[in-house]
Amino acid sequence: MRPKPTGNDGRTQETLGLGDWQNEKYRRMGQWSRPLMRSGLWSQTTTGIRQPAARLKEDGPLQGLEPYKGRVFDPCCGSGGMFVQSEKFVAEHQGKANDISIYGQESNQTTWRLAKMNLAIRSIDASQVKWNNEGSFLNDAHKDLKADFIIANPPFNVSDWSGELLGGDGRWTYGAPPTGNANFAWLQHFVFHLGPSARAGVVLAKGALTSKTSGEGDIRKSMIADGNLIDCIVNLPAKLFLNTQIPAALWYLNRARKNKVTVHGFSLYAVETEEFERSGRGHES
Repeated sequence: MRPKPTGNDGRTQETLGLGDWQNEKYRRMGQWSRPLMRSGLWSQTTTGIRQPAARLKEDGPLQGLEPYKGRVFDPCCGSGGMFVQSEKFVAEHQGKANDISIYGQESNQTTWRLAKMNLAIRSIDASQVKWNNEGSFLNDAHKDLKADFIIANPPFNVSDWSGELLGGDGRWTYGAPPTGNANFAWLQHFVFHLGPSARAGVVLAKGALTSKTSGEGDIRKSMIADGNLIDCIVNLPAKLFLNTQIPAALWYLNRARKNKVTVHGFSLYAVETEEFERSGRGHES
């Protein structure tokens, strides 16, 4: 029989108090992850961004994204921060963490391992958080998933996403994304995985609001006018991210929108800088 792990002073799990044992576990994990925290791999999205993506309330035409129950999906999950915020939201509203199930994918193996650890220390089931080095576009680990909520922060303006290999892909309902920028590939990937009444909150580079390069304007117009998918867009101030100076916006998508809108009929909310607090580098979930 393998001996049970011990704390610094040699005590076993039985003789350590629960709080002491948890602290010892976190201390050891902290020692292992500290170099990664310094490198910025641990978390590249501030808590101030994650929380509105998971918790923005209903406000007129805006259907708030409130993941109380169902399947939560992030196909570019990084270190799992969106999942952690979803679980916190459920707990703070007297829900049951077991009422949500999480599905994720990450192409960076080191970051994926961090996500698994990040979820494990919070006792969140991470069995459906998958890794492969091809990524969500080329090798979708959840091809048949129709999620209830998608909460994601894809990498901005990615140029080498293998778009030239996916020209006729069935996910491009609203038009083939340009091979030199993955923003609208991500948006349509999210839409593909939305269930019949599902909603999504997505952080994208602000340039996706106005770009007309290689058909992006036509895709955006089709998503609004033909797809009737966009509830609102929250225009965020600059310098909210630790790893990029690129300004961003929050897109809220709703598969079950009841009111058909014109191209200019969705809501655009401007958010003041002081509503968000920039956290320091490292883990802030």
